[in-house]
Amino acid sequence: MKSRSAKNKESDSRRKRANNSDKKSSGKTTQQKKKSDIKNINSDSLSFMFMNFPDILWIFDNHLQIIFCTGEIKKIPGINLNKLTGKYVEETLLGSDKKFIRSMKNSPAITSSGKNYISDRFIHSIKNKNRKTLQVETTITAAGEPKKKHEIFAAVTRIIEKKSHSEKIPDETNLSMTLAKQLIHLGTYQFDKSGKNNHCSDEVFKIFERSADEGCFSLEGLYRVVHPDDKSFVIKSITNAFQKKTQFDFEFRIVTSEGKIKYLHNIGQVLRSEKKSSLRIFGIVLDITDRKTNDEKLGKYLFELKRNKELLEDKALELSSLNEQLKSATEELRRTNDAKDKFFSILAHDLRSPFHGLLGFSNMLVAEFDNLSDTEKKNMAERINLSAHYMFKLIENLLEWSRLQSGRMEINPIKTELREVVLYSINLLSNSAVAKQIVIVNNVPENIIAFADTNMLNSVLENLLSNAIKFSKRNSEVIINTTMLNNFVEISVNDSGVGIKKSDIEKLFKIDSHHSTTGTEEERGTGLGLIICKEMIEKLGGSLKVASRENEGSTFSFTIPLAGSIS
Repeated sequence: MKSRSAKNKESDSRRKRANNSDKKSSGKTTQQKKKSDIKNINSDSLSFMFMNFPDILWIFDNHLQIIFCTGEIKKIPGINLNKLTGKYVEETLLGSDKKFIRSMKNSPAITSSGKNYISDRFIHSIKNKNRKTLQVETTITAAGEPKKKHEIFAAVTRIIEKKSHSEKIPDETNLSMTLAKQLIHLGTYQFDKSGKNNHCSDEVFKIFERSADEGCFSLEGLYRVVHPDDKSFVIKSITNAFQKKTQFDFEFRIVTSEGKIKYLHNIGQVLRSEKKSSLRIFGIVLDITDRKTNDEKLGKYLFELKRNKELLEDKALELSSLNEQLKSATEELRRTNDAKDKFFSILAHDLRSPFHGLLGFSNMLVAEFDNLSDTEKKNMAERINLSAHYMFKLIENLLEWSRLQSGRMEINPIKTELREVVLYSINLLSNSAVAKQIVIVNNVPENIIAFADTNMLNSVLENLLSNAIKFSKRNSEVIINTTMLNNFVEISVNDSGVGIKKSDIEKLFKIDSHHSTTGTEEERGTGLGLIICKEMIEKLGGSLKVASRENEGSTFSFTIPLAGSIS
């Protein structure tokens, strides 16, 4: 066993060799991550470093200082990732076999240069903290550029049963060989906080588009090429790493001397240098510009796809809505056509009846005129007159309805004094009311100004008053009232006549029903009056409704807009 002084002497010798070779090496890297942190790295290009290895993966530099490790550390009790990273192999449990350390230092994988790829395999033992000896196999692989000294080495250590060194290397250990090849494409750097010992690999110069003759830049030099929008973030991240002596992992942009913007992924670890008071950063930088550019293109493409998808969905909804509207309109048109067909069928029947009366009585007058008494002649003339009036009213209503349907009826709403319109309609129907001894009560106050077409309003009032008189009994009243409803006035015509059956109320405004009944003294109607009234009121911006009880009377009410009051 070596004495403590012998150990110190060997350690001093090792540090001296390390200091002398610092000037020649192009860079050193270190990375220390907990397994939970490693999984959070997003870079696809570095994903090979962050898998759950079945064995122990460790990466070290040409001074045998461990700069990264991961894997199933639980297989070897006593090994801790946090305690491995940053230490020299011989100071850890991985290097507890001194013969293995000596073999490593003399291995062609470490001492050779100028070779693109070289590997070596060792069978050795590890003594854990419980002094238990474990047999392991370690495969060390190096990769570099032609005529360049190897700087980074990958090793895979796995627990084995006692084996011969000549046995075939398991496929699992080939992972370290692949890893070592990939490592040469990473830019590695070392920044001393003092700025006196900075090193960059050739790949760093390529990434930053900087000539090797210019030498490796300092931290301040790095900050100068960082994109202005990212500078405060980068400075804060690295300063924080120095203060806490911890890892950093971030993406940022740089602007090259040619003004080109590049995206970089930067992973590093702050460690104490051999002079305990000094801190240095070992880092790995990777150019991810292509990935970012592709991500942006993919993002734009996906955005366009999403937008087009939304537009197509909107169009589909619009087409679906239009299709539903078309179906609804088609169905409504079919119902309307059916209703009109039925209406014209009923109308033809209604026109035939008065013509039969006219022809019958007129033929009788022509054939029997000299044999008829004056009383009989007068009676026939009255019947002919009634039939003619009925036919005239029916034809007049038909013409009015057709103009409404075709849009040929002009609507000219003006300010109208409501009480005057009501009085005009009452005067037109006064003879009919007097004949049945019916009193029309006008409760419409003065100074109510409606906004309506006067001709339409007269037509509606005339129809409603005529119906009220027709279905009222002798010696009764027809009452006209008004009610103010915000910006509308409601006019109601109330009678105490025969009323309407509940089942017949629904037929009043349906053209295919053509509901018509005779009055209390056999007065006839066309059946079109209420239908025309309803359409006229709706065109004036109001609505019409009916309330009725059989043998108790009816109330027809409609609303029209107000225009204001006479001051």
